[in-house]
Amino acid sequence: MTPVKEAAFLRRVTEKMNNQIEILSPYLGSAKPITYRCKQCEEIKTIPRAGELVRKKKSSNACKKCFLKKLNMRRSEKAKENILNKLNEFKTLKIQGMRKKEGNDQRWLVSLCCLECNYQWDVVGSNITRYTNRWKGCPDCWVKNTQRIQRSNELLIKARTERVQKAKEDFMNYMQSRTDVKMLGEYVHKKSTTKFQCTRCKHIWPTTPGHIQNSESGCPLCNSGYTEAKSTYVKSVMEIHGNDIKVIDEYINSKTKIKHFCNRCKNPFESAPNHIRKGSGCPHCHISKGEEKIRRFLEANNVKFIREWKDHSCVHYKTLPMDFYLPEYNIVIEFQGVQHKKFTPPFHKTITDLIKQQKRDQLKRTYCERNEIRLVEIWFNEMDEIENILREELFFNIHKTG
Repeated sequence: MTPVKEAAFLRRVTEKMNNQIEILSPYLGSAKPITYRCKQCEEIKTIPRAGELVRKKKSSNACKKCFLKKLNMRRSEKAKENILNKLNEFKTLKIQGMRKKEGNDQRWLVSLCCLECNYQWDVVGSNITRYTNRWKGCPDCWVKNTQRIQRSNELLIKARTERVQKAKEDFMNYMQSRTDVKMLGEYVHKKSTTKFQCTRCKHIWPTTPGHIQNSESGCPLCNSGYTEAKSTYVKSVMEIHGNDIKVIDEYINSKTKIKHFCNRCKNPFESAPNHIRKGSGCPHCHISKGEEKIRRFLEANNVKFIREWKDHSCVHYKTLPMDFYLPEYNIVIEFQGVQHKKFTPPFHKTITDLIKQQKRDQLKRTYCERNEIRLVEIWFNEMDEIENILREELFFNIHKTG
């Protein structure tokens, strides 16, 4: 190889490798092997093709061993930074020192001290950063906390067991008063299904103790709990409403409407027992002043009417009721309070409720127009003109048909 080519090769190697290596063997060509020495780590290495040295990108790390050493140092410093950031989250821990783990330059050994219990120990830094969610800090405090939590759980289990035992004793005392039903299965808790038997028809069925006790239910075949449920309902009506409401029809269940009688307005009405238990009363006594004025006018003129009349073809999620319907004259009367025109708490919680109210009113108007029903709307600001409006809209037609 000519001295010119060898000199050019050496110059290019010096530029590419930043003068970090020394060529030891003569340059015989780019496809021939060549030996070089690293000036930093003194490692001697032979590569099969000399051209690889000049084809490499310009780098400050010509030697692979030196490159890995610097890379490991950067990783080690980054790991140290992550360890310190994680330990800063634990205010009760004090760092007494950090050192490289023996035999491994990349792993740190951290000496810690707990400020609460003064416990001292060494921990591998990677265990702190790698198991972020599982590393709990001081192991001595963690054991004590675990024991405290365990004792707390034991107290909770004990308290729950006592509650279940107390509920079981109460249920057993309750079952002694029930002559129509007896329990065949084992009581676990009030929501656990077990077997019961009717003492009349000997029917066996599964249900929960809570259902038997709370709803006072009985045999599903012979309805053995009917008499007791009825007497309980009549008693609850007396406790809630006093003598204002009287139960007329036979009690069926809490959701089936039955007839009641209002001793205040002397009117019968239908309502579900669970509504009466929740405080609902006579609908005639709770109508608005405008509706009451309309009702008195119609009754004074002997006009037959139906309150809260419904037609299943007038529906918006559920059937919409009309205030008054006069079947003999095919007329609907609607009293529109202020809540039908503008936002009015507590009738409306949001402006959306007002929009829904006006949409229902429009559906009623469309229904009456489609079915050729005369719709008479009386607004809240026409309270004093109710009788005059009814005379104009209704009374004239009554005399005309008569």
